[in-house]
Amino acid sequence: MPDFSLFARGDVGGLGLGGGQNLSANGLVGADIKLGNSTSLNLAYRTLRLNLENTDELSTGFDISQTGLQLGLQIRF
Repeated sequence: MPDFSLFARGDVGGLGLGGGQNLSANGLVGADIKLGNSTSLNLAYRTLRLNLENTDELSTGFDISQTGLQLGLQIRF
């Protein structure tokens, strides 16, 4: 019977420390199934958020959010 595990991880960066508005956030929640001694398959839901603006005279920037499923195969050697 294959080993089964759940996982969650995330990170936040930027936080406006460099001047202007800058923020990035990433989150991932999923399940992992061990197929053998060195192989596993995972399925996860991921969200990514980027919000960047500068403080120059000509203000530029962007605000992006992406979400979706992620399928992965991990081989350890």
